Amino acid sequence: LDAEEEVDLARRIEAGILAQEQIDSDQELSRIRTRELAGVVKDGARAQSRMFAANMRLVISIAKRYTGLGLDFLDLVQEGNLGLLRAIEKFDYELGNKFSTYATWWIRQGITRALADQGRTIRVPVHMVEQIQRLRKVKGDLEATSDRAATFAEIAVAAGATTASEVQTILRYDLAPLSLEDVVVSGYEGGEPVWTALGELIEDSEAISAGDALGFTMLQKQLESLLDSLTEREAGVIRMRFGLGDGRTKTLDQIGDTFGVTRERIRQIESKTMAKLRDPSRSQSLRDYLDDGMSWVVGDTAMRREAYLLKRGLVLRANVASGEVVTPESPARATPGSVVMPATITWAKPGETHDWEDEPEAPPVDVLELVVEAAPELSGQDDTVADDEPVPAPNTADPSEPPLSPEPTRWWQQQLLPVLPELLKTDSAILEALQAGATIRAIATALRRDEREVATRLTVLLFGATGELDEADQASRHGDPLEHDERDRMVSEYRHDISIERIAAKFGRTILAVAWQLLDSPKRPVEVPKRLRKAAKRVKAGL
Repeated sequence: LDAEEEVDLARRIEAGILAQEQIDSDQELSRIRTRELAGVVKDGARAQSRMFAANMRLVISIAKRYTGLGLDFLDLVQEGNLGLLRAIEKFDYELGNKFSTYATWWIRQGITRALADQGRTIRVPVHMVEQIQRLRKVKGDLEATSDRAATFAEIAVAAGATTASEVQTILRYDLAPLSLEDVVVSGYEGGEPVWTALGELIEDSEAISAGDALGFTMLQKQLESLLDSLTEREAGVIRMRFGLGDGRTKTLDQIGDTFGVTRERIRQIESKTMAKLRDPSRSQSLRDYLDDGMSWVVGDTAMRREAYLLKRGLVLRANVASGEVVTPESPARATPGSVVMPATITWAKPGETHDWEDEPEAPPVDVLELVVEAAPELSGQDDTVADDEPVPAPNTADPSEPPLSPEPTRWWQQQLLPVLPELLKTDSAILEALQAGATIRAIATALRRDEREVATRLTVLLFGATGELDEADQASRHGDPLEHDERDRMVSEYRHDISIERIAAKFGRTILAVAWQLLDSPKRPVEVPKRLRKAAKRVKAGL
């Protein structure tokens, strides 16, 4: 079409649209006037068809530029046709513009919107698609002038106002999903490729084998049978104390409120019942599950006292007569039955450190092991001892002064540590805020401290971590964005008694990064022991 034809057709189309609006809005038109307007509407429709047919090749030429981006060519043409119809309706001939120039923008918009909404298995917002296309173009321009792939930092600089991590995140949305049914070459036999479904090559680390599932069911029945041999009160105390059934452990005070007795009475019942359950006549049926490695099924309970003792204190051997703590001669793994409680233990002096790196790692202990093994009686040493019980104060005096107490056994038994960590006056506020549910950022803001400083201090206090906590060179994935379920998997590992150092190594993160995620998780698996909070208060008060 030439310019005059475009203007003529546009006038007729506009007249037809106005005539249709008049017919729809005015119900009192005469029959003759209605026929006249209907004729104008039909003429406008013919002009619209003529304009559409004359510009179909424009749609095809634009659609060819977007092939291979997720939609078939015919689908692109259909979406472009919708944009062309919109352009015909909106075209203003009085501005003097050429119709093809004006229509190009509407056709392009129709195609790009369709690609954004329909071109991907997982829909990506339109604004994000535009950013992906812009970064993809920048990446292509950089690689066209170089003999290597462009880095995220280089793309960020070339794109402007974008960081390398943002570029990595945006381009990650451009990755195409793969089907687990896709076949790939898994190897070669006799020179011929072996084709295997992709799903067969991916290990499900969360899957439970049929044998473990059956063992778990049998163990549940055995535990129920064992609890049925107790009185109703004894069974109830054990269920609530260890979280059997609902997975939620309760303190002595909470259990006492349920049964209408004091917390001390609940402690006595727990102690007596655990001694009863450790009797070989009752615990023999559970030994096979420990031997078969089935203790993981109850590893999600919060009863970590004996486990923590094994990890922190039991790899040291104690001389009961002298109270001297010495390194074990052999790296044999400690067991609950080999626990030796020292009569005395020396408190840590300010600045004093101990090197435990060469100690063998102790196995985790859970409720099943508490029943089966003849462990020492530790039932009363929990994190909910009455507030009026004496708590030894940590030694915060000058290093030249002697230790405060020759026998601080209460703290050792409560926290199960070979030495008391050195506390600062600011620790009390940090621990109390964390106990109240505050995040690390909220604590840092309230105390006007650096977030990293707060996270580091909590890592030392609650996880007993020492040395370099944020050594990026040892963390292969340091700086990478977290995967969608990575924090939940860290929480699960920690609840299964995996040390924070091993979690950091497994996920390729630093110790500080793992601790930060555990402390800021909505499922926060880390509790602040009451004894630690009370000791911190004493330090703050200068006692």
